Amino acid sequence: MPNLGIIVPDMGMNDSVRPGKVSEAAARYAAASLSGALFTTTQQRVLGCLFGESGRSYAVNELIQATGAGSGAVQRELARLAGSGLLTVEHVGNQKRYRANPDAPIHDELVSIVRKTFGLAEPLREALTQHGVRLIEGQAVPWKGWELVGLDDQWGGRPQPQIERLWPGGLSNDSTRRLVVVHQPDTVALLPKGAAFLSMAGHTHGGQIWIPGFSPWFLRKTNSLQPWWNGLYGTRAGQLLVTPGVGTIGLPARLGVRPTIDRIDLVR
Repeated sequence: MPNLGIIVPDMGMNDSVRPGKVSEAAARYAAASLSGALFTTTQQRVLGCLFGESGRSYAVNELIQATGAGSGAVQRELARLAGSGLLTVEHVGNQKRYRANPDAPIHDELVSIVRKTFGLAEPLREALTQHGVRLIEGQAVPWKGWELVGLDDQWGGRPQPQIERLWPGGLSNDSTRRLVVVHQPDTVALLPKGAAFLSMAGHTHGGQIWIPGFSPWFLRKTNSLQPWWNGLYGTRAGQLLVTPGVGTIGLPARLGVRPTIDRIDLVR
């Protein structure tokens, strides 16, 4: 039998392709492949929340909702991370809240890995800033004759230093002009007396599924220490509007809570 050999064609190299050049799509694929090689999907989602915005804390139910992962899988990851010293655990009311431990030996490295692969918080901040969106957390900025104040979330952030700086000595300077914007209504309970003309919050979705008797109990256990869930409330700091909004978390449905977009007419 004759030896026919093997013909190997010389395909050459397209001049448009240069060694050392990587397309944006290829770079994103490489990052995705790297994260998949290092972490499971659940680990990526949990780490993305905790180390993508490392100053923020989460309760178990918030992480379950944010990640879309199963309760058992999330709790196992939290136990593993907290047991290794990568997370701190804080008791707030009846809840345990988890936060990335800044004193962990590899905290900075994990933050860097998360941001370079599957973390979204910092890239989102940068993108918003680059497109002219002003972020006002921890700031008081003039707005149409008013002063707009943005504060961190009590459960997920660190609003207390911001409050101490913006209301030094607990004094409410010119509170008749101040409009406070927060995510979680409980943050308003930290404000000094008469701190604002009006505070505005969301977070609760008004309970989303409202069952008399059960929903208030459930919200106090899992969502908000204060009974401020939907509507206008008089608080020590001043009036507070909690909007139920239009979205959902978990179950894509509402019962007894209408989707709402609030219009506010400010009159001094």
